[in-house]
Amino acid sequence: MDERDVFILAKQALKAIIDQIKHDQWDLVVLTGVTRQPATLRETINYHAYDSAWVPDTLAGKTIEEVGSTYDGDLLGDAPKERYAEFSERALAAVRALTDLDRTVHLTYGDYPAREYLKLIGADTTMPADLVQGMWDELGPSMEE
Repeated sequence: MDERDVFILAKQALKAIIDQIKHDQWDLVVLTGVTRQPATLRETINYHAYDSAWVPDTLAGKTIEEVGSTYDGDLLGDAPKERYAEFSERALAAVRALTDLDRTVHLTYGDYPAREYLKLIGADTTMPADLVQGMWDELGPSMEE
């Protein structure tokens, strides 16, 4: 199992959670994982859609300047589950098509191999056993670092 496989499993696990969100739950206030600031569930999922939206462009070698503000704002529209699924599927397709895990991608904090970029994208804490094993296999050897 390599970084692509772990990324795919993580995206699938997150989508399985998003698919369970009920229509009346999108406005629930939650603490975001990154900033620990209150946000609605919709805002949190929109952030994940934003993250997914960047994957194809990032793996294609585009820079932040080239992509610009393409993905700013509300990406979910009137159909949040469906729109999230669209961005997630595009990200998955880009990862599946990636043949060179060592190709350089341009991130806000520098240029890195694609494999390092894919390791940075996580999943919900309730993860399938095969995803946990894959992450352990990938991250375990470098834990001491």
